[in-house]
Amino acid sequence: MTLPACNETEQRLRALGATASASQCHGVLCGLLAVGDADARETWLAETVGEEAPGAGIDELYETTLQQLDDPDDDEADLAERTRALADWAGGFTFGIACAGRAPEDLPSEVAEFVRDAAEVAALTDGDEDEGDEADYAEVVEYLRAGTLLARTECRSGRASADAEGSDHPDGPDENDG
Repeated sequence: MTLPACNETEQRLRALGATASASQCHGVLCGLLAVGDADARETWLAETVGEEAPGAGIDELYETTLQQLDDPDDDEADLAERTRALADWAGGFTFGIACAGRAPEDLPSEVAEFVRDAAEVAALTDGDEDEGDEADYAEVVEYLRAGTLLARTECRSGRASADAEGSDHPDGPDENDG
């Protein structure tokens, strides 16, 4: 299953009142899903479009992302455009983790390092890319893809362990419950 076309998704998001780009909205979703936020869909919609039932195209983006946990893949665009989209995506990803209530220091060390790296990618601006750096771009895309999958694996297994042990994990059992 492939992600909906970026331009089409961008138009649907704008029609719903989103101020963030499609890449950034996708990054938010991936950040939420990577750390296993139980309310990822609702949080994502609230933070990006403020609606509970935005329509089939946005639902398709959510479902596809949930299945793929993949990064934007638009090799038809020029390097500068893809670099901006990648920076937006990385910013959205780190925002998604924050929306899930997770700070880097609360994450497994490798995931925390990845989140800090993603924040650096998010800080890329026009002019930071070199037109001859397709290989570097591909390496960063692969790093973000692998890091996202690592975050999802580590945080989900960490959540299961923390919940089983009844830890003070922010999303774990509340001592005052019960």
